[in-house]
Amino acid sequence: MAAKYDRPGEHNNSTQDYILISRNEEAKALFHRIHRNKHNIATLGLDVESVELGRSVVCIVQIKIQDEPPYIIDIYGSKIDLKATLFNDIMTSAEIEKVIHDPRNDSRMLYETFQTEMRNVFDTQTFQMTVENQANQALTTRRLQCQRKSLDFIYEKYVGRFPNQKLKDDMKSKMSEDQTIWLRRPLTREMALYAALDVETLMPIRVSMSK
Repeated sequence: MAAKYDRPGEHNNSTQDYILISRNEEAKALFHRIHRNKHNIATLGLDVESVELGRSVVCIVQIKIQDEPPYIIDIYGSKIDLKATLFNDIMTSAEIEKVIHDPRNDSRMLYETFQTEMRNVFDTQTFQMTVENQANQALTTRRLQCQRKSLDFIYEKYVGRFPNQKLKDDMKSKMSEDQTIWLRRPLTREMALYAALDVETLMPIRVSMSK
């Protein structure tokens, strides 16, 4: 029997789901709206699901803005070209802060695929490493690098119980067994919920870190 999964955030009384973007016109409309309202959107959550096949393949881009459900943009399955949208303009905008967990690979893949450059980025992992360094200044850079914390660890440290640890653990196990899982189409609900969960948890972390 297939496992059942709660929606992202269900454990904290939220019932938000996700919105799947599967056409170029939908992606253009989404980023046009974000760009048009950038003066009112202070913070945006961003995540990427990808695979390495000798080259970087961006499979999904996840966006979270304000109180809206997470947007899952099916780059690989729908052949969506972010260069044909205002995505890159938003990523370089100084007016919108992009919240990401460890953007090293994501930013590299976005640049290689869509020539995306990023400004005004808040990295939750780097923030946590800085806090640890301030608490123990004897830590060397190498030791800090070895202590990079996962998204769910940081969520539990700053916010509380991670919304759906079973979903997270199950998908991590499947991703370990099949490193090309994000190339599968159609996306399963489990895959979509996992993607939505990752980007949705960034926002409460950012709020807590600003206190």
